Amino acid sequence: MAALVARYCLLMPLSIVSSVLLARWLSVQDFGVFTSVTFLVFGIGSLFELGLISVLIQQPEPPTVAEQRTVFTVYLAFFAVLALLLMLSAPWLALVFRLPNDGSSLLRWMTLPMLLGALGSVPTVMLERSLRFGSLAAVEVSSTFLEKLVTLVLAYQGFGFWSFLWGTLAAVGLRMSLLNICSPWSFGLAWDGGVLRHRMAQGMWFQGVNLAHMARENLHTLVAGPTCGPHAVGLLNWSTNLATLVPANALMLAHRVTFTAYARLQHDHSEAGAVLRATLRRLWLFTAPPMSCLWVLADPLVRFVYGEVWLEALPVLFWALIRAWAGQLFSPLLVFINARGQAALGFRFILASTLLEWTLAMAFLAFMGYRGLAVGAALGSIGPAIVMAVYVNRTASLKPIATLAPGLALASGLVAVSLLMAPLVTSWQTLLGAIMILALLWVLVVGFLERCLIVDVWARLRGRFLRNAA
Repeated sequence: MAALVARYCLLMPLSIVSSVLLARWLSVQDFGVFTSVTFLVFGIGSLFELGLISVLIQQPEPPTVAEQRTVFTVYLAFFAVLALLLMLSAPWLALVFRLPNDGSSLLRWMTLPMLLGALGSVPTVMLERSLRFGSLAAVEVSSTFLEKLVTLVLAYQGFGFWSFLWGTLAAVGLRMSLLNICSPWSFGLAWDGGVLRHRMAQGMWFQGVNLAHMARENLHTLVAGPTCGPHAVGLLNWSTNLATLVPANALMLAHRVTFTAYARLQHDHSEAGAVLRATLRRLWLFTAPPMSCLWVLADPLVRFVYGEVWLEALPVLFWALIRAWAGQLFSPLLVFINARGQAALGFRFILASTLLEWTLAMAFLAFMGYRGLAVGAALGSIGPAIVMAVYVNRTASLKPIATLAPGLALASGLVAVSLLMAPLVTSWQTLLGAIMILALLWVLVVGFLERCLIVDVWARLRGRFLRNAA
């Protein structure tokens, strides 16, 4: 986790700066077009994931060479077929999602990163199984830096949404190369029917979770694209990205480590429950304060940093924050259930959540337009999160009040400080000063509450470094 946090600290400033520059150099429609195309390629691509990667990570025994090659062959074959289908149907999909004239060309080109991604499937599994997140962090920092650099240079030169494509291609190419260097494997094609049938039977519940998650997280694109066009897609997804800038990255860090940890603790209920409580406590300490302060400072942040053209997204942003709050409870609990061998139950939970969000979103869309999608998704996310917390509390002693209280208390304190400073924020300089004060208070309080953990982690990392040096 320390390695992934270091990765986060390196990439977060880069992500913030690049998002601000892109918001100023590109149009709302550019964001909407690329969001729609990305969903069509990688969203539909997730239909073929089959849960095989999750099964290989979760299984107690290391994957054999036959398993590795079979999984790689399956992914390569499925993605090749999907790329062909997307290329043939690109004009029709561009028409349905109201893409501009060259949107179909962008769609065809985006199939190339999907195909290249298959090359990193086996190395990723092996690195995560062995908890080598330091190597993964180095790979991701390098590829993300290249992606942002290429995208920013091309956006500044006026390439529009094509900037995202070439940035993605450069990043995927570098990532696949580094993954195979960090985790060499016996590369080859194989087709073991017995292995495939056994693993696919296990992976179908994971695949169900992936599909429901895809439909849930891409609700805005799936509905707003055909009904309201790229402009609405751009506003909805931009506001969601801003609302989840900190929590989404924190969830990714936690999920990648804890899924493997819970899988290793499948038969130790008390230890798994302790890891879950510690994860949620620290996750909320890390994410609740910035989400709460964003609620107060959203207007000056958008006005002075991102540009007044994005003020139209503010009403959507507030509902996106509500949904992000629910996700900070729902997502970690879903990972816990899936990793403990209850993927069928996890599928039922996320399916119910997805259906509820879609039902409410479509109902509000009828009389609120694209903003109704954000309202319905936010309201539909609250109930399932509470129900899942009640269930996990009964089976794993979640102790939600004691677990979440530190994060909520810290968030409340920083919101009070934000409200006091809000009238003084009249320029980007005063906004920067307010953010620095809030960040300093946040770091000091978290450092005090987690001082024992910080000392322990530092001692472990220092000892490891000295041993390696020796």
